[in-house]
Amino acid sequence: MIVAADWSGRDPDHRPVLLTDRLRLDLPVRDDAERMARLAGDLDVSRWLARVPHPYRLRDAVGFVDILARQDMVWAIRRRDDERGRLIGTIGLVPLGDDAAEIGYWLGRPEWGHGYATEAATAVVRHAFGPMGLSRLVAGAFEGNERSLRVLEKVGFRRTGASLRHCLALGRELPHIDVAMAPPG
Repeated sequence: MIVAADWSGRDPDHRPVLLTDRLRLDLPVRDDAERMARLAGDLDVSRWLARVPHPYRLRDAVGFVDILARQDMVWAIRRRDDERGRLIGTIGLVPLGDDAAEIGYWLGRPEWGHGYATEAATAVVRHAFGPMGLSRLVAGAFEGNERSLRVLEKVGFRRTGASLRHCLALGRELPHIDVAMAPPG
């Protein structure tokens, strides 16, 4: 028997807040747009992302918050020790049928190297395979993005192949390393 995943979290009013030791993952809001535009607008960030243009302007961030973050299951990543609750990146799941999704994430450059991406990805993977009931997650990274590949491997993804994927920021197809995982056990 195939059980469809619970995508009810796509409704922003029912999206769960995910907490880790150091992070709070919650719904991106319009107040995040200016910081999002500044962080994701850094070419050192956007060059590693498939769906983020460069330059990434305030209107792009507002459109993301108002429309795309509500269509897919996207969380703002925030440090719990930041009293102002400022966004440091985003992480999300894009549905691939009823029981699978693609996970994607980014962090602003000042937050690189602190383990936040691994911590956020671990929380989202647990949620995807737990309450949501997904049976498969896919992801990947552009060739050369070793940091992201290490994050994915730490969380449990395994390489499945290679492909070409379009990078909006650079405006061309780039070699992409594909990874996937099924629920543990």
